[in-house]
Amino acid sequence: MADQNGQLPSLPSELWQSILSRLSNSDIKSLRLTCRLFGDSSLRIERVFLSANPLNIEVFRSIADHKTIRHRVTEIVWDDARFIDVPQRTVSDYGMSEDETEECPVWFVKECRENLEYLEERKGDDVDRPDHIARAEQIVVRPPLKMCWEYYQHLLHQQKHVLAAESDQDIFLYGLKRFPALKRITITPVAHGWLFAPLYQTPMIRAFPKGFNYPIPRGWSTAGNHQAPPLAKPWQDLDELDKDKYRGFRIVTRVLATEEHNVSELLMDANQLSIGLDCTMFDRSCDENENLAAVLKHAVFCRLDLAFIVRGQDWEKDWRSFRNGKLYQALGEAKDMEHIKMYATSVSDSTLDRAEDSRVGSLRHSIPLQSIFPIAKWSKLRYFGLSRFVVSQPDIISLLSALPETLHSVELSFLEFIDNGGNWRDLLTEMRIRIHENCLWPDRDTASKPKITIGVKHICFRAGSGIWLEQEVCDFLYEEGEHPFGSVNYPKWGVGTVRDTFEPNYERPYVRRGVLRRLGYLKPIQ
Repeated sequence: MADQNGQLPSLPSELWQSILSRLSNSDIKSLRLTCRLFGDSSLRIERVFLSANPLNIEVFRSIADHKTIRHRVTEIVWDDARFIDVPQRTVSDYGMSEDETEECPVWFVKECRENLEYLEERKGDDVDRPDHIARAEQIVVRPPLKMCWEYYQHLLHQQKHVLAAESDQDIFLYGLKRFPALKRITITPVAHGWLFAPLYQTPMIRAFPKGFNYPIPRGWSTAGNHQAPPLAKPWQDLDELDKDKYRGFRIVTRVLATEEHNVSELLMDANQLSIGLDCTMFDRSCDENENLAAVLKHAVFCRLDLAFIVRGQDWEKDWRSFRNGKLYQALGEAKDMEHIKMYATSVSDSTLDRAEDSRVGSLRHSIPLQSIFPIAKWSKLRYFGLSRFVVSQPDIISLLSALPETLHSVELSFLEFIDNGGNWRDLLTEMRIRIHENCLWPDRDTASKPKITIGVKHICFRAGSGIWLEQEVCDFLYEEGEHPFGSVNYPKWGVGTVRDTFEPNYERPYVRRGVLRRLGYLKPIQ
């Protein structure tokens, strides 16, 4: 190969470096097989994955033991979801399938069939994109459900062995000592995404047989993909089995609180699903909230993304964990905080997601945001994000006014306004007035004023989707742009971008379906 293609290695090294920087690791592996010149081409491994799976642990250890690659790792992603062997379903879902060719439990058959149905539902009338074609190819070659069930049992057996031996905890501690450049830990209950569309390509997921159909695991306090999450019980009343639904979070915070490290960022990635840490963890002092406070107190700590789940919309009763000051105290330990995002979702969000208005029922109370966020202690804050909170317009304005001069960007997404407490349209109008009166972010020219991003729910429910407004908001607030909102809580047609956090290729303008057809996003009407 080297003799036949001698002109390739003769290219300038700068050009080769540019080419290599655009290749995936799998392509680099193929390139290394072409000739000796490329045999030493380095893989770009900055992220490693961990879960209760031996393959993930094996790859993790191999990278941790590599003399050069280990120095490049900056992030550990902990897949905090586990395969289930007994789902929360009805009595009729138990037993074996009557189809002799399947020879697996009824519940497993139903989960797999629902996966395929949901895959088709998510595609809708979209034209065939490359990612659609790739998933369709997996459907064509999918193995019989009997084989899927056998492989699933194998995964369950491996998982039980890892949990019994606590191998995931041991290897995490090992990696903490072996990755000198490590700065970020991401804990996620949704690594598996949807069928054939994982959110994270872990070694275990990459090794799945092509077309493997299985019940998609979700971690933390959730009942499954097609059900509302259960009510959050007081943390102190939970047994260890229930608390261990948050195994990754508990291990990570415990280890970071007690071991030496340089981790400066801790992210809980729920990816806009109704999943999160049990908020009652902050009702009273416990190991979990004390460990988190110790992590935030670390000298280098600067970024935190938190996702909470609560029982309902009654902030006086069900959101009391945010009122007692323990979360405020814990957050206040991070004196050098530069990036904070908090996501709080209610178990009733399954109804909220389908509502045409951002208010459902009677929302009479909200928690003063500055009783949750110790803004005065964060003099270096550059990014502030707030998602799915129940708020009032005056309180949002008060919070924004208190943010420090270091602020570069703000994200406000999927907020619910209390009754008579404002709306998206009036909030932006008031912000613009205050900015022009030099009352909000005073004495800062337009270029230095923070970028504002707004996210609102889409009328047509789609898990992970939302309408995002960025430049349109900044043009209205700082320039002479038109108001982006037509109704009180929905943007005008043609304003904003619809995105899906599970499918990057889904992105499209917020326009009527007829326009989407003309633009080529949807199939023509037959």
